[in-house]
Amino acid sequence: TSRDALGVRLASDGTVMIEKPDGGTDTLRAVERVQFEGGALLYDILGEDTAFAYRTYAASLGRTPDEGGLRFQLGLLEDGLSRMGLAQTFVDSLEFETLYGEDPTAEVYVDALYTNTLSRDGDAEGRAFWVEAISTGGLSRADMLVAFAESAENVARTADDIDNGVFVPRLEPICLACDGQDILL
Repeated sequence: TSRDALGVRLASDGTVMIEKPDGGTDTLRAVERVQFEGGALLYDILGEDTAFAYRTYAASLGRTPDEGGLRFQLGLLEDGLSRMGLAQTFVDSLEFETLYGEDPTAEVYVDALYTNTLSRDGDAEGRAFWVEAISTGGLSRADMLVAFAESAENVARTADDIDNGVFVPRLEPICLACDGQDILL
C-alpha cells in the first residue's frame, strides 16, 4: 500500500498510528521504520538535526533525500560538523556541481533554490534581493541555502515528510551480474 492511501500519525510518546482505507487502525510501538510501496517512514533518526538535514538536502539537490545519504549527513552533524558546514558540503558536492555547473551565476543559483526549495519561481522583488545578497558577498551560497531550507515556507512544505516519520523514497535494487550470478544490492 502507498503512504498516500493511509493516514500516518506519530504520537508524542513515539506510538505510530496507521489509519487504513477500510477504517481500521494499526498501532505500532517501538518501531524503527514502516515500509510502503514508494518508500519508508523512518523513526530511528527523528530530531531537529534530522529536519534540518532533510530540508537542506532537498533544497540543495532538488530531490527527496535517500536513506543512505540522509544518514551520512546526520553522521556528519553527530560528529560535530556545524549546520553551516553541512550546507557547505552540499554546495561543494559533485551532485550539486553536476546540477548547477562548476560556478553557477547568482541568478542561476537563486532560481534553483526557489525551484528546489519552494517549487515555484521567485517573485521579482525577492529574487532581486537574493541575487544582490549573493552577488555583493553579503551571503555565501551555504548561507543562502540554509536561509531557503529553513524558511517558514519550506518548513511548512516539508512537514508531511518529516513530522510523522522521516520519509525516504524506495530505491530500486541494483542487479549486478557477477560470474553469471545475479546479485541484488
